[in-house]
Amino acid sequence: LQNIVSAEYYYKISLGIEPQGYVASIGLGLLEVQLNKLDDALKRFTEITQNYPDSDKAFSGLGIAYSKKNKTSNAMDAFSQALKLNAENKPAMSSLLDLSYQSNQFDQVELAMKQYLEIHPNNLDILLGLAGVHYKSNRFEEAQNTLSLLLKINPNHIDANSLLCKIEATIEKVL
Repeated sequence: LQNIVSAEYYYKISLGIEPQGYVASIGLGLLEVQLNKLDDALKRFTEITQNYPDSDKAFSGLGIAYSKKNKTSNAMDAFSQALKLNAENKPAMSSLLDLSYQSNQFDQVELAMKQYLEIHPNNLDILLGLAGVHYKSNRFEEAQNTLSLLLKINPNHIDANSLLCKIEATIEKVL
């Protein structure tokens, strides 16, 4: 209901009753991020990941808090762990991809995308993202191969065709 004061109050009451309550802990952690209480959020999400090591949501929350503190490497590690636990965590994938482009470090997001494609091999967005990662990593042949797969599914994909032209132009400059 967007009533932050009330939400914080009731999350704390819930945690008073059940100190390791998962839903209330996640909710309060996200609220702390929203309120810019980042140290509190980091402490809370770290505790949640210890109590619930299989929670992709807890690792995503940790990634969000680290990201807001400009601790990119820690944020990427947290989002990567969230994706190892749940390859279909779209917010974690999106956040990891954004941070990868900001830091020009693509190993973790590439691994996460490949894991996702094992489940959903025809996902055009992830295929395009992976081709972009290959392109940014100067792995033009891999980018072309990935785009080739994508274009077999949708030959008229505008972004894929555009990236393919960009790659071909880059290769021609090199030669």
